[in-house]
Amino acid sequence: MPLTLWREGVRMAWRWKAAPVPRPLYGLDRLAAQSAATVLIVEGEKAADAAARLFPDFAAITWSGGSKAAGKAD
Repeated sequence: MPLTLWREGVRMAWRWKAAPVPRPLYGLDRLAAQSAATVLIVEGEKAADAAARLFPDFAAITWSGGSKAAGKAD
């Protein structure tokens, strides 16, 4: 389970729970930096980071939460 930041009234608190749906894609910073690049969609943050190193001309992105959570991405 990921550690995420949540608002509780006026306080902010860290909780061990998934981000709300729709979840932002991991690697949007790469996509913004390479807006004309071909997008490479992979499963998992580690795979996206590895793909970014192996294929620097591509914008490697993924969704959070594993293979069953692809439909929860924004």
